[in-house]
Amino acid sequence: MKLYRIIRKNVRKLLRNIPWLAFLVKPTTTEKTLQSHFKDLTKFAALADVNGLKLGDEYLWPYFRQRLWVQLYGVGRGKMEKAKIPPEAMQRGRLSDLPLADRPKLKKKYNALDINEIKPGSYNVDFLFMVVTNASETVLLPDGSYYHRVTDPFYEIAGEVGSAMKMEMLRVKSPQLERSKMYHHKAQYVMAPVPTQRDDHSRMSYPVGLLKRLNRRIPSLEYTHPIFRKFINWEMHTRDYYIDLLRRINPRVLFLNGFHYQAPLISAAHHLGIKTVDIQHGIQVGYNPLYNDWEEMPPEGYQAVVDTFFVWGEKEADSIRKVFRGTKHAPVVTGFPWLTRQLELTPPLAEEYQQKFSQYRVKGLLIMQNQGDVPHIYKELIRRSPPDYLWVVRHHPKGNRFTLADFGPAPHDNVLLDTYFDQIVLAQLFEHADIAISEGSTVAIEADYAGLYNFVFGEKGYQNYTQEVDNGSFFHVKNAAALYSKAETLDFTLRESRTGNYAKTDVKAIFQGLLDEGFETEPERKIG
Repeated sequence: MKLYRIIRKNVRKLLRNIPWLAFLVKPTTTEKTLQSHFKDLTKFAALADVNGLKLGDEYLWPYFRQRLWVQLYGVGRGKMEKAKIPPEAMQRGRLSDLPLADRPKLKKKYNALDINEIKPGSYNVDFLFMVVTNASETVLLPDGSYYHRVTDPFYEIAGEVGSAMKMEMLRVKSPQLERSKMYHHKAQYVMAPVPTQRDDHSRMSYPVGLLKRLNRRIPSLEYTHPIFRKFINWEMHTRDYYIDLLRRINPRVLFLNGFHYQAPLISAAHHLGIKTVDIQHGIQVGYNPLYNDWEEMPPEGYQAVVDTFFVWGEKEADSIRKVFRGTKHAPVVTGFPWLTRQLELTPPLAEEYQQKFSQYRVKGLLIMQNQGDVPHIYKELIRRSPPDYLWVVRHHPKGNRFTLADFGPAPHDNVLLDTYFDQIVLAQLFEHADIAISEGSTVAIEADYAGLYNFVFGEKGYQNYTQEVDNGSFFHVKNAAALYSKAETLDFTLRESRTGNYAKTDVKAIFQGLLDEGFETEPERKIG
């Protein structure tokens, strides 16, 4: 047997040297990209009986899919610890997150309510907006308050149409809770559920070999049955808690930002006949599977995915219709009210920087996303920069922070990197800029709305803005030379949107329609 293995090994080695037998060569191991991790997820969903995972008539796949997405997003960015996040990580509220001994102190400090303190029917609000602790949507305003840039503009409009309420679950002991005291629009804290023993997993339908196939198809993660069961039990415990909570608050419409963390809440609302709305907070057309690749969705849709998607424009609306084909789900075009609201709430660019900007012919924004390192093209742009170009670095709210030295050894007299440019609202910065460069950031669309020219780079940049690049609205570049060459042909005095991606709509009329629809379906709701 040993001799056989030696002969087989040498024969295969010999055959690999023959060009037309190159398929025998073992491929060189390469580092997986974030996109390739996401493809593992969508391939698994296409091959496995994911819709066979049920508890009664409740599809459990959306719960699990969202958890896998969060894990793969972390692993794809080099955070390998995300491969083994605790089963309760999606909803938090573990005893280590919120110790029992600390609950009374936190409840008093942040004026939070226990669920039993909320009397059924004491609120009966029309519109309930859920926000989360330490959300990247929070913007620090000049008066020291924090404004939820995605949620609050809609909250303000909703309050003109009916009764509106903001709510946040207190589910983790964190210094970030202090921000809530400085919210521009206050949110009511409600204490998260206390962990308890559950056996929901014993009643679920479970396709044979599901986890075995998962571990084979998504090797970057490792799942055992105890972890999976504990995850399902905690998600169902949270769902039941939300059913009780929503019965007491009695909203007609529930709004949230980022539905992938909120499967139990969305399902609870569905159970009670409460309409759910996801407010667009970033790019939806592109490479990430949160808003793409839901081919496995059954004809009726999923209980744990929202009914309605508030989207910026027809581009996203068309994508939602194609991706979320269940009859339960549909888009509504609302635009993005924050784009105009921010100019009303914030001061203009500081005078000292306005003078600095005025000294240069072209002002460009280098938009950082969640990169682990400074993109090579940024270093190249600075190194080869003409003297009449000014570059401003804008960090992602939750991304790495870099120094000027990270952008290369070139002189940095025409590069601005300061926390000021991370805190000032983008609309005020756009007023003094000409071009924006990113790897496909949402900022590109906001910059276009303000009339800037947009350059994107990399595969991700093209995939996120394929339509815009192909029709000439955006420019896809491979290096600094290509950008500078194209920039010399542009008229920077022309300030207009080249995509029209943000629709201008009557949002108040949309809310009135939601309210009217709620009254029509009132007899079907299970509130009370």
